[in-house]
Amino acid sequence: MQFLFRKVAKFPKVVIVMVVLLTVVFGFYAGRVGITTDIKSFFPEDHPQVISYDEINEKFGGADRIMVALTTSDVFSLTSLSTIEQLTHELEQISGVTNVRSLTTIDEIAGSEWGIDVIPLIGEIPTEQQELATLRERVLKDDMYVGTIVSSDATGALHVVEVDPGSSAVEVALSIQELLESIDVTGGQLYLTGTPVLNAVLADSMQADLMKLFPMVLLLVAVILFLYFRNLR
Repeated sequence: MQFLFRKVAKFPKVVIVMVVLLTVVFGFYAGRVGITTDIKSFFPEDHPQVISYDEINEKFGGADRIMVALTTSDVFSLTSLSTIEQLTHELEQISGVTNVRSLTTIDEIAGSEWGIDVIPLIGEIPTEQQELATLRERVLKDDMYVGTIVSSDATGALHVVEVDPGSSAVEVALSIQELLESIDVTGGQLYLTGTPVLNAVLADSMQADLMKLFPMVLLLVAVILFLYFRNLR
């Protein structure tokens, strides 16, 4: 150590230049350091949660899809169906959204005298209680809808939002979050999930942590240097 101290004291300008050059080089590459928000990268591939995550992606069609869930006492009431229709329309207006699958936009495969027809599951929202009850019974007995777009007890309905591959899924998720915060659902609740949503939350948390930790690290380094050298110079 004494040898090193003597060299530093003998060639202070050289040491300063070397430190400055190293700082510039490290600072240049530090600007290229990225933050990964891939949820799966934090867990082993055989982790139960990762397996469930992959199963959900396979069932609902990919990791870039965003899901908005509505929970209420009965999604087949006139009020709930109107809310689903309105929310679907507003989601479709968000930049970067290519398609929204919900109870009011999904198609039904029905037989006809000419063969098979693909028609909207709900053309126009029924207003009569008997029509609503018939719709409820027809949907809940079809496994194609139950568990994917509506819950088996009819208390939850899902909006599956497809994002343009050329758009930022995280930005779309943030726009949807702003939309949901402005909507008041009478007697119900809206939930937002999906990989882009989790990535957005994780990125915000990381940025917030860095903003808190960086000044703390600088202060800690300054305290250590002061305690070591016992001199403000």
